[in-house]
Amino acid sequence: MKNTAYELVGLIDTASSVIWTERYADAGDFEIYIKASADIVAMLQKGYYLEKQDSDRAMVIETGEIKTDTENGNFMTCGGRSLETILSRRIVWKQTNLTGNAEDAVRRLITENFISPEIAERKIPNMRLGSKQGFTEKIDMQVTGETVEDTVKKICKEFGWGYKITLEGTDFVFNLYKGTDRSYQQDQVPFVTFSPEFDNLINSDYLFNTKDYKNVALVAGEGEGTARKTKAVGNAQGLERREIYVDSRNTSSNDGEITEQEYEAALAAEGTQTLAEHTATESFEGEVNYQTPYAYKTDFFMGDIVEVVNEYGISATPRISEVIESEDETGHSIIPTFDYGGEEM
Repeated sequence: MKNTAYELVGLIDTASSVIWTERYADAGDFEIYIKASADIVAMLQKGYYLEKQDSDRAMVIETGEIKTDTENGNFMTCGGRSLETILSRRIVWKQTNLTGNAEDAVRRLITENFISPEIAERKIPNMRLGSKQGFTEKIDMQVTGETVEDTVKKICKEFGWGYKITLEGTDFVFNLYKGTDRSYQQDQVPFVTFSPEFDNLINSDYLFNTKDYKNVALVAGEGEGTARKTKAVGNAQGLERREIYVDSRNTSSNDGEITEQEYEAALAAEGTQTLAEHTATESFEGEVNYQTPYAYKTDFFMGDIVEVVNEYGISATPRISEVIESEDETGHSIIPTFDYGGEEM
């Protein structure tokens, strides 16, 4: 436990219950239920930072409640979210055209809105970028006004990336990363399967949903009436074609400052991102035996792609998008969410 000056103020080792959730491309969260005392209340203050011994994520305390009970004793419940939620504290302040390398685009968003913004009050002095990953994906998009968090999540979803902010000394360090594909045997990469057959899938919940699925977008940009600029994205046909209209009038060419080709690319990016939000989804959620035969954070990690087979023979190779770790008087459990991350089935 660290205070707002990032100084160690104590350890929490007497909690009745701890739920710690980490996510691949979103902020995680936590909840602690613990017997109240003067020392505990002094440690669990709003804005303090909670770290877990076997995790590189840190959580910020945002909520707290103390209940007194003469019969059962006094207990405190506190919760909050991981440092990734810092990205929700800034909007993309001015119109920003992101073109070219997508990793550079994300790093630019962090630099311009947190590290070296034009408005001094927007700066977070102890925030910095981690090492580049060398991702090669390309992007064309225009952003104004939405939170940096929402923009980064869109980009990560499109390319299957994760992101995290770690607390290193007194610095908040932003990093992109990508999980490893462990769904088949590769050099130096173990094959990981979760199935009742191997006694490592205790229970599972398999879901599929095509209700909101769209595969063709008509994006309408600047202009009025029949002179309005449009761009179609997607090429499905017949019964399989599912269309959506995207109003992108805020995407501007700035009176010719942006070329027609660049403007069309920006509209196409809007369509691609909208379709990414309206995919046919498929997911597995399951409680795993985390030591038989694979150990979390030893044999598989957040963001990895693994194989999952349920008792009906339904198999998939999803990504681990979330892991909930729970510890109480009944023991320790790990519940991963196996998710396709919005990819089409």
